[in-house]
Amino acid sequence: ESSSFQAYLVQSSSAPPTLGVELRRIDTAWQEGTVAWGTPLTTTGAANVTGVGTTQNYYSWILTTLVQTWVNGNPNNGVALFSQSETLSSFRGFASREQTAAPPRTPRLQVTYRPKP
Repeated sequence: ESSSFQAYLVQSSSAPPTLGVELRRIDTAWQEGTVAWGTPLTTTGAANVTGVGTTQNYYSWILTTLVQTWVNGNPNNGVALFSQSETLSSFRGFASREQTAAPPRTPRLQVTYRPKP
């Protein structure tokens, strides 16, 4: 019925007060530990942008259509977050699954579904 991805902001530049952060579908298979900034993954944008402020909190992106394609059998290579404007000298940093803060602030995928009758 619906799905969203949430990521917890842990650090940011002070300006701008709100930065557009785009969630993109990762198009290629990859292995953890093999991806580096100099060899980025292929992604597809989906005009899925959330305005992220500077307050440490969870921010959310709607993923209903993408998750449905995964349910229908398309490969799930994950998602990636990018600044909508890579030319700005500003940033937003989000907690990863490896973060150790208490309480846990790891990224999460929330799916609401209705079982088939």
